[in-house]
Amino acid sequence: MPPLTKSRRQTVLWAWVITALALALAVVIIPLTNTDDEGVTSTLHRQTPTDAPAVVFTEVSSSAGIEFRHFSGTRSNQLPEDMGSGLSWCDYDGDGDLDLFAANISGPFTSPSDSIEASKATCALFSNDGDGTFTDVTHRVGLDLTGFFNGCAWADYDRDGLSDLIVSGFGVLKLMRQSPDHTFADVSQLTGVAGWSMFWAGVSWGDYDRDGFLDLYVCGYVRYTGPPKGRQDQYGRMDVPGALNPSAYTPERNLLFHNDGEGVFTQVAESAGVSNPKGRSLGAVWADFDDDGWLDLYVANDVSDNALFRNMGNGSFSNVSLSANVADYRGAMGLAVGDDDHDGDLDMVVTHWLGQENAVYRNWRVESKDSSLRFVDVADQIGLGQMSLPDVGWGVGFLDIDLDGWDDILIVNGSTLPLESDRSLMAPQNARIYWNRGPVIGYLPLGVSVGELVRSRVVARGMAVGDYDGDGDDDAAIMSHGEGIRLWRNDQTTGGAWLSVELEGTNSPKDGEGAIVTVVTDSLRQTKLVGGNASYLSGPTTRLVFGLGSAAVVDTLRVKWSSGFESEMTDLPINSRIVAREGVVAAR
Repeated sequence: MPPLTKSRRQTVLWAWVITALALALAVVIIPLTNTDDEGVTSTLHRQTPTDAPAVVFTEVSSSAGIEFRHFSGTRSNQLPEDMGSGLSWCDYDGDGDLDLFAANISGPFTSPSDSIEASKATCALFSNDGDGTFTDVTHRVGLDLTGFFNGCAWADYDRDGLSDLIVSGFGVLKLMRQSPDHTFADVSQLTGVAGWSMFWAGVSWGDYDRDGFLDLYVCGYVRYTGPPKGRQDQYGRMDVPGALNPSAYTPERNLLFHNDGEGVFTQVAESAGVSNPKGRSLGAVWADFDDDGWLDLYVANDVSDNALFRNMGNGSFSNVSLSANVADYRGAMGLAVGDDDHDGDLDMVVTHWLGQENAVYRNWRVESKDSSLRFVDVADQIGLGQMSLPDVGWGVGFLDIDLDGWDDILIVNGSTLPLESDRSLMAPQNARIYWNRGPVIGYLPLGVSVGELVRSRVVARGMAVGDYDGDGDDDAAIMSHGEGIRLWRNDQTTGGAWLSVELEGTNSPKDGEGAIVTVVTDSLRQTKLVGGNASYLSGPTTRLVFGLGSAAVVDTLRVKWSSGFESEMTDLPINSRIVAREGVVAAR
């Protein structure tokens, strides 16, 4: 796409002002409890294409052995329980298959502490047996945690070759260190992560100072003190308890734990300039958006300005949110980073609350020809904006569902508003799959042909994508609030080729977090970020899957490591798994 001239930028800005005003009026006029694709929004929808790919997602939770109950009891209509929980894929035991961890909320916020501690609704770890089934090893490995847990993310923070786990929630941060026997111990106190008793949401690992050790960013949501006395908020025709409105509470600051390399973290968010005290933060992702070799930080905030912090390379960050056009005041929940238009730089998708549209921020750094960061929200232009008006968007991820070489987008939805028929339950919604037809056409919605994934309605929250069955296409695990985990297996039959890539760092983090991987074939050039699928309250897998379409060989695989080292290999086989090491790439 051509660069935006000054006059064109002004036109785009005025267009968005007019659109925002129109949407604000629409939110007042349209009943906000209506989550069906009807009425005004139906005229704005793109149609499901007649040449939709041969992709079906099959729900295999029970047959795969994923038995999990999220939340136990009856909701008390309060934020710490209704924000839900996330999931994260990781090969924690090193057997080559992705295993699945799930955070959990053990009961209503009004429950006494002894009831929460005795709850059977614990966090869970499902070990992949390698044959399409899983074994629940939660109790054996010591991850049967009880409490109000929201976020989770895997990482080898101490570089011992074993993946560790951070779990966040209301009043708690727990760092669980893995031992060689694949059991886990709580090292929160020993490492300096414990003692921060606030409302913590998304967690994100990244080596911002390039010392090879992963640092930890923790999103603070709000300073929740219980239901506001006597407050009821009106949404459309419905009265909703004020305890579900984040605007009723003061924002919580965020934390940045610097890893000193000796197993101890120091909290430096204020001195580094990333505490974001005015943001009600739900998620964050580390990414080198300006391609200067240093990881920047983007933070998705609910009913407050989103924030982009540019890494200055000296341990500090500069807030460039306004100049980069991403200081967006909406209800931001989910976040994913990828190169959706194949121009070589990193773009973002952000999910939002009802009536606010999802956002697709295209990175214009390449076109601007200077070192500044600029983004343009093109969601309406490419089919992801107006179609999402009825949705409350949460988990989001880039994945090439048909292996044609263009990353598609999966977004899961679920209301925070109660059902009119039963106010103890929240209104379920449909997931959306947007098929990427390239930068000119944009995205087209896939309908019932892909199966129950888009037909079934759930109160979704966290979502994690990963190729758990090793067949070369990404699958999806979705957390349904008050229900459980729904595991969706991608049964595509398109015949597209693929390449699975994992990294092994030496000077960079062990699993390559923050690295940018580029794959080139005869017709395509694809770029992915290791750790880009931050989703919502869910840790991204570090295993990348590239669809190759009809390619017969991978011409080039390039890795730009977070340490600054760059490596390149050529003539790699298709339909294979590659482990790329700093300096060496070997087939596996």
